[in-house]
Amino acid sequence: MRIDSTSGANGSGVIIAKDGDTYTVLTASHVVCEKKEDKQPCGDYKYQILAPDGKQYPVEKSTIKIESGVDLAVVKFTASNENYQVAILGDYNPNTYDYMFTAGYPKLSNNSSWRFTMGQIFE
Repeated sequence: MRIDSTSGANGSGVIIAKDGDTYTVLTASHVVCEKKEDKQPCGDYKYQILAPDGKQYPVEKSTIKIESGVDLAVVKFTASNENYQVAILGDYNPNTYDYMFTAGYPKLSNNSSWRFTMGQIFE
């Protein structure tokens, strides 16, 4: 999922749960809590989910939950009559030099395209 901000920034997230027609998306807290310095409050921006089928859904500000001490957050959106796939969470114990992959919308510009990137694990 791409998460767009009224600030012009965007980021990525993945659906981790579904309850009825409400979806929960895991993302980085800096995607939905934009600020210039750590001690500042989150900016007063609105967020919108862009689904893989191109449909857009507003994020209710009250559903944004930010985890203290880590760069993680969850947001919720409602999509009635849609059936988006929920990610299957794994429990991996990677080894040094194993390969890993990331996918998402890196903050490169106001309209960053989706990227799939390979990396390698080092100690």
